[in-house]
Amino acid sequence: MKNKPMKNHTLAVLLIFALLGGAACSSDETGQVSNNSDSNNSVNNVQDNNGSDANSSADVEEETDTSSSGGEDTDLPGDTGGSDAGPKADVEEETDTDPGEPEVEEYPDVEPVDCAFPSDDENCPAGDFGAGTFLNEFTIVGDRSCCYDFDGNGSLDNFLGSLIGTVSNLPGFGDVNANINAAIQVGELVYLFEYSELEHPKFDSELTLTVYEGRGSDEDFGPNLVGAGDFEVLPHSYEMPGVPKWQFEQARVLNGELLATGGRLRISFPGMLDEIDLILEKVRIRAKIVDETGKEADLKAGGRVWLTQGELAGALDRDTLFESLNEAGKGCECIQDAEAIFAYNSTHDSYTCALSSADKTRCRTASVECQNLAADATCMFLGLQSNKVDVDTDGDDKPDAFSFGARFSGVGASIQGIAGE
Repeated sequence: MKNKPMKNHTLAVLLIFALLGGAACSSDETGQVSNNSDSNNSVNNVQDNNGSDANSSADVEEETDTSSSGGEDTDLPGDTGGSDAGPKADVEEETDTDPGEPEVEEYPDVEPVDCAFPSDDENCPAGDFGAGTFLNEFTIVGDRSCCYDFDGNGSLDNFLGSLIGTVSNLPGFGDVNANINAAIQVGELVYLFEYSELEHPKFDSELTLTVYEGRGSDEDFGPNLVGAGDFEVLPHSYEMPGVPKWQFEQARVLNGELLATGGRLRISFPGMLDEIDLILEKVRIRAKIVDETGKEADLKAGGRVWLTQGELAGALDRDTLFESLNEAGKGCECIQDAEAIFAYNSTHDSYTCALSSADKTRCRTASVECQNLAADATCMFLGLQSNKVDVDTDGDDKPDAFSFGARFSGVGASIQGIAGE
């Protein structure tokens, strides 16, 4: 297979993360947050606390390496860190280049597999979607053992994951990762990877990777969890007909490892506040394509691809997070004195909890969601963390976002069409 020229894919993306999950104030769901006012002591824990166990996924191998580890880097141009992929047989060593420079690595001359999507061969399966993966496990990493070194200092960055790990240990919050995976198990959270122009499961210098939100094609969700299910894409996964919202700028497969960069993603974190709209930027994923009997990658239309050892890194814009929290608070009638839950302090470039004592008192008998928003354990604690930004997303050499890391695995998923069509 000849090297394919790199091309730029336009991101029609607005992926939103509901970080603190349960609908704000109007929902009957009950996200749990502690009313414990002793939040000041948690600041140092964010830096050092390992938080909840992020390595519970059965198929996900714990990795604690950083960009300074041994082995040969497999990053795309401008990619300067993350976990090491180890030696690659029959592949020349590649050297990291500055952002914008062309790829310099050589890929083995392999033949494309038959009927790789899209195919104009009338003997190949027809369909509008390429092979798919359903993320059947997703675990926020509650420490700094994953997933990318955004600032290039030799240490992996995961402030937000560490923060969530700390919050999960507070009384009343519950286990965020348990909530996520419980929702996955019943089909409430369905994230699908779809592969187009992937011509070989081990070596392909360029492919198109798209993320969709979806649902099972029937009421029996069990087969979907083991890679035997069919899925439909939810219509809101499109910016407009034919234009997906959530697509990566670059993606490749080298020695069976998938690497995609330049994405923006929305993922829901059930159990806290569903109406919190958060944007995860600078998203990159790395995962191994499974090559086992019965799980071989099928790259045809409607085919299936299994992934393991998946890592997802990204950056959450700080201002978007706090603006979303303020927007969610507008639905709480108990909050009457504060125009916004969090007020921006330009002198210290941070947010402070603006709730009055009367607001907090009234909210103690309000809905669970409003109790959570008004509790010191939430309001004061998050305010104290607001100046801990560690990622520069706009290139002005000033951090404006929180780093985030998660591990995942995925089973084969046949994408059959768009729901409602």
